[in-house]
Amino acid sequence: RWGTFGQVSLGYVISNQDFFKKAAPWVDQLKFRASFGLLGANNVNPTAYGYFQQYNVKTGSSGGAVFNEGERGNGVAPTALPNPYATWDHKFETDYGIDAAFLKSRLSVTLDYFWTHGYDMLAQTSAAVPFLVGNTAPVENFASANNFGTEVTITWRDHINEDWGYNVTAFYGW
Repeated sequence: RWGTFGQVSLGYVISNQDFFKKAAPWVDQLKFRASFGLLGANNVNPTAYGYFQQYNVKTGSSGGAVFNEGERGNGVAPTALPNPYATWDHKFETDYGIDAAFLKSRLSVTLDYFWTHGYDMLAQTSAAVPFLVGNTAPVENFASANNFGTEVTITWRDHINEDWGYNVTAFYGW
């Protein structure tokens, strides 16, 4: 299976504009950016191939068929019920950010806000499957989840001399 998922990103370096250079000469770089995209994932364990019937080989004491006075033979057992209609997990992701540099680019600051909306996510249903089936219900695309947060990174870069420099970075995420 395969899928196509579109994404787009935009960025604007306002510090390259002449009017900005005159208005704020102490700002070395100021960039605004935004990205939007639809993502898909099909490798959500244990459902990576949930649309196929899969089997495990059972040997000896691990669960093969019982013959002749309790002796166990080799056998094959289905691992889970398949769902041929199972598709990708879908996620719509957005990110808004600002990158800035000051003091001859020795001080840099990055601010990000992100939001992810997951939908049609693969999950195990709680529906009961009759005991005689001998297996669990198949996975289905019905779950959803949201994730959002902010990240701030502040970095100071400087040189002691021509051969030695250092970086100090602080990071905060929520």
